[in-house]
Amino acid sequence: MVDDLRELFSSFDQDNSGAIEREELGQLLQCMGQSKSEDEVDRLFNLMDADGSGDVDFEEFCIVILHNRETKKSLDPRSIAERMWKLFDKDGDGR
Repeated sequence: MVDDLRELFSSFDQDNSGAIEREELGQLLQCMGQSKSEDEVDRLFNLMDADGSGDVDFEEFCIVILHNRETKKSLDPRSIAERMWKLFDKDGDGR
């Protein structure tokens, strides 16, 4: 489970900073099938950024993902990977 979370986190930490910035969070939500307005993304980001550092570190990320898992459905890495692929494969050609 931790390896899956680390892989998911790393895939959205585009600049390899060890944290997810606000823009990266918006992409993460889109990939997970959650369409949010800019205001909603801002509010969520502020909730996730528990320490007020201006980014979401791995621990903060895990807390939110695991809470979501407990309250809604299990984390399915395959489903997330498929959504990620669709996000990047804009024309659907598989490349």
